[in-house]
Amino acid sequence: MGVFLFFVPDVLLAQGAEHLYRSGVERLYNLEFETAEKDFSELTKIDPQNPNRWNQLASALWLKILAKQEKLNLESFSGASIGADDSSDLINPREEKQLRDTLNIAISNADAILAANPKEVSALYSKGVSKAILAGFEGVVKRSLFAAYSNARSARDLHSRVLELDPHFKDAALSIGVYDYAVASIPGWARLLLGTFGVHGDKDVGISMITDAAINGASVSTDAKMLLVVIYNREKRYNDSLTLLSELHARYPRNYLLELSKASVYSRLHDFNKALNTYSAVLKKIENGEKGYEDLQAPKVLLLLAKAHLDSSAAAEAIMTYERVILDRSATDTDRANARLWLGKIYDITKDRSKALAQYDAILSLNCSPRIKQEAQKYKKKPFLS
Repeated sequence: MGVFLFFVPDVLLAQGAEHLYRSGVERLYNLEFETAEKDFSELTKIDPQNPNRWNQLASALWLKILAKQEKLNLESFSGASIGADDSSDLINPREEKQLRDTLNIAISNADAILAANPKEVSALYSKGVSKAILAGFEGVVKRSLFAAYSNARSARDLHSRVLELDPHFKDAALSIGVYDYAVASIPGWARLLLGTFGVHGDKDVGISMITDAAINGASVSTDAKMLLVVIYNREKRYNDSLTLLSELHARYPRNYLLELSKASVYSRLHDFNKALNTYSAVLKKIENGEKGYEDLQAPKVLLLLAKAHLDSSAAAEAIMTYERVILDRSATDTDRANARLWLGKIYDITKDRSKALAQYDAILSLNCSPRIKQEAQKYKKKPFLS
């Protein structure tokens, strides 16, 4: 391959690289991490000294790991929590090594450029991106908060330097904004402690910086918009979230998380008809095997649909939908346990204690999330909402 590339005109290599880059980005945002990884891996062979290429590959690798841990889900995207009952902190050591090696190459390539010119903004930016990816990996995948903070601060410092040298390099605003928002969102006692060491954040400044990157960024606009969706949901700015979700799903129609997030936001706005219709549309796409939706398990969506029925005071429809989850062959034990837990709660609310106890007892025999078993034990002793 290396010998062949030696004879290929630079313009053809550039065209091929651009095609691979666009293909990789399209696949990445449509949750097709394996194929995105292949595209970005090819780019590192075409342009091995470019730190950006290694960062692009690292992005695919770390998101693939996140998806395997089941932390790239609606709960994470809605800003409610990182992961859900099926999420895991387990990681394949080979995949972790591959990611760290890839980021080390990106940083080494950037350092080589900076050794010749310490003010080379592209290299400073690339090194900051490497640190930002590492921060995300350490915080979300490894749950190592100190390592995450250290790398996030390095990314912030590098990208602040980029903006000092070139105020129009708006991509650099993203990591700075994320840092400011994240630090400001830390619980008060911890933020006070960090403040004694000169660590400060500002939510409004953070959101403003991320918005700037979303509007004016050259390569991080989509990343910034997806982060804004999470932030808007956390800040209860649901209409702003819907606007971005509609835009993003129109651009990346195979990304089912965007459509599920729209349904979730409709529920938060108490627009239950739209929520129910959106969940039903997703189920139809799963049934039809639409591209991008074939890996989404119907029971996960049925649980969301049932909760929307319950929130809209349609208890009978909720019961029927939870029963569909229990009978679905593709449901995990945790899916079934979730359904039974909610059925038990409904029966407790309607004063049908014997039916409620039957659901709680059934949970205890399942190989499911310990959290759900603990709740079942709790409600066996004392009825829900009693």
